Amino acid sequence: MNRPPVDPQLGPALALRAFIREYPGRPETLWTVNSGTLRGQVLGLYNGGRSSLDWYAEVLGVEPVPGHVFRYSGVELQVMRLSATWRDVQVVVEVSVPILTPSEIRTGDNMAVTGVAA
Repeated sequence: MNRPPVDPQLGPALALRAFIREYPGRPETLWTVNSGTLRGQVLGLYNGGRSSLDWYAEVLGVEPVPGHVFRYSGVELQVMRLSATWRDVQVVVEVSVPILTPSEIRTGDNMAVTGVAA
């Protein structure tokens, strides 16, 4: 008897449900489910910034990887990506954080600046 194919969105959707139940105090996050991956974005200056980044790094047990840099409301921000497997599901969370010093190393999207004011 042939079984119907498993919907690739089912695993991430169930993982999101479990994540929301287990971590009700999580940072405000925009979630999407796509091709077997659960993706979260912590957007804007007012959703925790570095504290959200630290929270996700601890919960997911991974180090953030620097991504692209952009300006929003006159503030230079950098997207930091955390990628992990949680409950057998690939989870990628991106958190926008303010860049604190111009000499901070920034990489991603073919950009690298070291020790030079931006």
